Amino acid sequence: TDIFPIEDISKLAPGYGIPKLIVDGQDLFACGEAALRAIAHTRKGKGPIFIELKVLRCQEHNVGGLNYEGASPRSKEVMDEWKTTRNPLKLATAKLIDESVLTQEEINQIHVQTEQEMDEIEEFCEQSPKAMPSIKEMMSAVYVSNQIEGDING
Repeated sequence: TDIFPIEDISKLAPGYGIPKLIVDGQDLFACGEAALRAIAHTRKGKGPIFIELKVLRCQEHNVGGLNYEGASPRSKEVMDEWKTTRNPLKLATAKLIDESVLTQEEINQIHVQTEQEMDEIEEFCEQSPKAMPSIKEMMSAVYVSNQIEGDING
């Protein structure tokens, strides 16, 4: 709320005639249900719907940038609590097990399979030729010549 003066940005939507949903963005199933509701709403010809997903960003926007100690807007304690109690993958895994959709063994197998796939993808990327364009090619889409026909500046 230091950056934006209201806690729920979706409160702005009704002023534009757009209905809103506020959803726990850490809950994968709640997000899916909200998306399905919004799709059904829109397909009925009722127009757009504003979905606000309440989430906690675990990393700063500038990933790869400088990381100054204490620069995070959240304390280490808050981050640790959210990572352990509000982690979307852990919450979804627990629900799948609780509702007997998957067993822990099946989830472990999915993790192993996913790790193998990611390793294969990484290897493919490492072995692929670099497709870096030349500086001239990169700059051609950034700058425009001053010699534009019909330039109003004369």
